[in-house]
Amino acid sequence: ALPLDASEQAVAAFQIRFGAILAQLPLGEQGPLQTAWQERRQQIERSRAARTLGSLEIKSNPSGAEVWVGAERRGTTPLLLADLPAGRFAFELRAPGYAVQKVEADVEGGRAAVWQGALVRARGSLRVESNTSGDAFEVVSVATAGVVARGVTPQDLTLPEGEYRVSFERAGHRTIEQRVEVG
Repeated sequence: ALPLDASEQAVAAFQIRFGAILAQLPLGEQGPLQTAWQERRQQIERSRAARTLGSLEIKSNPSGAEVWVGAERRGTTPLLLADLPAGRFAFELRAPGYAVQKVEADVEGGRAAVWQGALVRARGSLRVESNTSGDAFEVVSVATAGVVARGVTPQDLTLPEGEYRVSFERAGHRTIEQRVEVG
């Protein structure tokens, strides 16, 4: 048997005193006292349950990621999950263009925990080639307008999922530009 905590010891002591008092009352007067005791026991049980349950606030950067617990979608970040059992809590974050992130967080009874993390962009491959080897190219992210790669053809790149502009240059020829989607 597990040792009793202070509240359980107090309840046990009260039950002993309550039983002695109840035994001294005539049967007709015991009903209201028993009803009051039942209400008090329910309060104690709710208090005990509150100490074994906790909550977890889940935040992600960027926000709006779906939170999945097993096969159930629970909402999008930022998200507060209440009445969770104390212990390790596993969930997944999912968002378009980002890798699925499997996460575990500790939930403490009677407390609100916060998990915060950055989503990691999903990655894909892009093969940059031209009719002739050695043509210069530049890859620009459409989302950020930033250059993500430069080099000469042919070349294999690993890039975050998203849309890109690839431009090719060869001396004596016009620049050719093409939009590509890396997924």
